[in-house]
Amino acid sequence: MKTKLPKQNIKKLAKLHVIFTLALFVLYVGLSIVYSPDFLLSDIRSKYSAIADSTITILAKVLGPPVVPIVLGTTNCINGVITNTISWPADENSQSFEIQRDGVTLMTGLINSNYNDSVIDLNLNTSYDYTVTAFGSMGPGFAVSVPFSITTPTECQIILPPMEITNTSLLKVPGALDYDHPNETSTNRPTFFGSVNTPNAIINLEIHSSIIIVGQTTANAAGYWTWTSPSDVSEGPHTLFVTAQDPNDTARTSSASLAFEIESDDIHDGQTTSDNNDKKKNNDNKPRKIPTQPAPIKKLPITEQQPTEQKTQATKIPLDFSIMTSDEKIFQGKDFVVFVKIEKIDPAYENYNASIKYNLIDKNNNVLLSSTDKKTISDGAVIAKNIELAKNITDGTFQLQVEILLDKYSISKQMTIKIEQLPMINLGGGFVITYPYLLSKIGTIAIWLLLLLLIWIFLFSREYWLYLHALRHITEKNLEKLGLISLKKNN
Repeated sequence: MKTKLPKQNIKKLAKLHVIFTLALFVLYVGLSIVYSPDFLLSDIRSKYSAIADSTITILAKVLGPPVVPIVLGTTNCINGVITNTISWPADENSQSFEIQRDGVTLMTGLINSNYNDSVIDLNLNTSYDYTVTAFGSMGPGFAVSVPFSITTPTECQIILPPMEITNTSLLKVPGALDYDHPNETSTNRPTFFGSVNTPNAIINLEIHSSIIIVGQTTANAAGYWTWTSPSDVSEGPHTLFVTAQDPNDTARTSSASLAFEIESDDIHDGQTTSDNNDKKKNNDNKPRKIPTQPAPIKKLPITEQQPTEQKTQATKIPLDFSIMTSDEKIFQGKDFVVFVKIEKIDPAYENYNASIKYNLIDKNNNVLLSSTDKKTISDGAVIAKNIELAKNITDGTFQLQVEILLDKYSISKQMTIKIEQLPMINLGGGFVITYPYLLSKIGTIAIWLLLLLLIWIFLFSREYWLYLHALRHITEKNLEKLGLISLKKNN
């Protein structure tokens, strides 16, 4: 005989469920806001999309046997790689295909009606026979095509297009952090950006200002690059010289230049140069106002693809160095070490006491942290610097910039680093649990408990409605009218 759970126990269970659900949901929202409000919004949005997109479609159709594939194909050479491409008409009776070349199976379970064969063992001026077998979805039926022969080309060379720098331009940004005066901002540190038709190209940049500013960065896989001058550029006209170098072929280079001008604060308000000169003549004896805002930057006509030999004076860079990090993986809130190796130095700067600046820059060119050291540099020296990462720096891709300041030179290089989420629990075998992962799982449990709570509320609302309905209709007066009881007293 089955026993029913007492109503009192059900109410206790529902009450515990409400308390636990609300506590878990408040914990999820609170920890998510502390971690990142953007994470909370994106996590809830993804969960809503997963529930809304969960649909079930049932199709029932009897299919016939597969049709024999009619194979056609071509061969071509792309950047030194031979590719044989075969295709055949689509067939709704065929669920998957098997590809064979000269009787050797290349692919099974293929669902598309085409296949690209570009493995490394394809030889020049060689014929290959391809056979396609179609498998049906209803039973063991299959159909085999007639072999189709493809002959590879007699030669296949890597022909790269001429290297080209395009879209070199200047972007005025707010003053970068002044490392010598942390509470002030520098006024004249412009940001440049551009593109090159070579992925991961090495970009060398040079500006002749009150000092010679030399920098190096790397384009991304799409060829885009950006660079911010690590030192102030003096007022007046200047030229940015850009040289891009293929990382796989040092002889393959391209150069461009960009003329720009940093105007003085006196003409910031739109005054003409002649008016400005007259004003200076009348105010020679007055103290000049020191600008407190970033000086305006005027972009002059762009001169693309100009050889570096057109510089007024050949620049001999007195220093070359490389940078690397101690760890392949860098985690949030954890320290890492940057190594600066002096690879070449002019004898005049041997044992020179130089300033070395370290900057961590995000994708919006914001300096997240910076540090400056005074170090004695010499040929072959390796300088180590411990970088402390703040916990509020999110995961993602950043630029680590190292600048070495000599008396008349600013030489900088930067590398891309990736900061990953700090794992909370390492289960081994490459499986780790991170803080965002744990929050997302807590959120999933909380949302399902909330849905269950809605079901509880619906059931209890229904029971309460029946209770009120009974109070309204099951009364002594109604029972007397039905003749079920008598309210008259018997003498």
